Amino acid sequence: MATPADTGKVDGCGYRPLTLSERARAQGFPPSHRLAGIESEQRLQIGNAVPPNGEPVAR
Repeated sequence: MATPADTGKVDGCGYRPLTLSERARAQGFPPSHRLAGIESEQRLQIGNAVPPNGEPVAR
C-alpha cells in the first residue's frame, strides 16, 4: 500500500501540495529567481510577496 509520502497525495484526496517553485510562479516570481534561506523562510518570502500589478492570484 502506498503512503501519502510515496504518491505525493495528502490524505487520499488526490491532490498534492504545490512545490516552492510552483508557489513562486503563482506569485509572479520569474523562473530564474532564487529564494534565500531555508524552506520555511522561502515559503514566508513567497507568501509575503505581492503579485505584479496587484492582481489577485485566484478569484
